[in-house]
Amino acid sequence: MTLTRHLLPDELDLLLDGETGFGVQQLTGHLRDCASCRDELSALRVFVSDIETLPEIAPRVGFAERVMHEVHVFEPWQVAIRTSVAGWVPSSPAARIATGTAMTGAAMLVTGAAVWGWAHRDTTAFIGALVTARARDGVLAALTATAQSLVGPLGDIVGSGLPLLSVAGATLVAGAGLGFFGLRAVAARARRLEA
Repeated sequence: MTLTRHLLPDELDLLLDGETGFGVQQLTGHLRDCASCRDELSALRVFVSDIETLPEIAPRVGFAERVMHEVHVFEPWQVAIRTSVAGWVPSSPAARIATGTAMTGAAMLVTGAAVWGWAHRDTTAFIGALVTARARDGVLAALTATAQSLVGPLGDIVGSGLPLLSVAGATLVAGAGLGFFGLRAVAARARRLEA
């Protein structure tokens, strides 16, 4: 039985590889009758021969690492967490025991402080309010000093507090805007000179 169609690429590959299994006789019989398939098979043989004569070239050192760095592989969140935590865990058993002991002690200390704070809620609230007020006053004093130095003599006219911080903020925004538009103009001029 002869084929009434041309050979498929898979069938040409079988003949190219020299296979001798079931059904190959029908393919070789078709080759005797079809000049087009014979020409295609001989072109494939020339192509394979040319590929086999190419020199073997080894990639440069680090090629695989550079390629894999560019490949984005999806990593589930639990694997990412495990990988991150594994970087923090010491490798030696003694260091693991010491780290575990220190972490347990820190956890017990934090838990004890939380229990004491809950038992003495009034004292904790007072200390928290005191620390918050001191921190707020310190930050406001630092911001006022920075604004005073930024605004300069204008700060004596404006005063202190919120008006001074507003003028200093406006001065910063105006300076940043002028710098941005100045750099943009310089870049545009440089592009025009290059053209």
